[in-house]
Amino acid sequence: MPLPTPLVTVQQVFYTSLANYQANAAAYNSSVFINTPITTDTNGNVFFGFRVQGTAPAPLSTTQSGFARIDPSGNATYVLVNAAANDANIGRDSHNSAPALSNDQSTLYVVVKSASTQAYGYLLGLNSTTLATKFKVFLKDPRNNNNASILDDATSSPMVGPDGDVYFGVMGNPFNGSRGFLLHFNRISARKSRPAVSAGTTPRPLCPPAWCLLTLVRRATCSSPSTTITLLVMVMG
Repeated sequence: MPLPTPLVTVQQVFYTSLANYQANAAAYNSSVFINTPITTDTNGNVFFGFRVQGTAPAPLSTTQSGFARIDPSGNATYVLVNAAANDANIGRDSHNSAPALSNDQSTLYVVVKSASTQAYGYLLGLNSTTLATKFKVFLKDPRNNNNASILDDATSSPMVGPDGDVYFGVMGNPFNGSRGFLLHFNRISARKSRPAVSAGTTPRPLCPPAWCLLTLVRRATCSSPSTTITLLVMVMG
């Protein structure tokens, strides 16, 4: 049986032309790194995160990390993390964290964080065609509402369930013996207004824009009937 014809290796550059890259390859190679697994959809589009060390050469000209999309024809787009989060405190993607696609492949879920602290970051939902931000939620430790920790030596990646719910693992803050949490998010269409509250009753909590996070240890009922969310606890080490 004859061996199959070997595939041709193709080089693609997402931030400039191949010719420009080759003319300044050493500078690009020392500052721009793909630092996540590559995710593909059924149409052959590929998605990945990249980390910038120092300042990348033009046309990137940035210290920011970001996320890129390359279509089967080699057309590339990318978005920098602070623009995606709309937060100047954000500077990095999360090392080793694979982008995840929604079940209909219309949303790309990614994690971003500060360049100066591991305890400041978001889970984002990006339009998988344009990389425009559709949703974002700030990641919190559900025990105490401290900022959750997102470690570069972890491999936590967003995961999408069959029902479209999204899961992501974080470290607690404080760690308390390397304890972490598997957060479970459910998309909702919009912020719900607070219902009228009678004297002597406890108001129902508001859902944050586009997302709601509830926990088993702090059970609550959101104003949308389909937004109940659970929490699992992970103990590492």
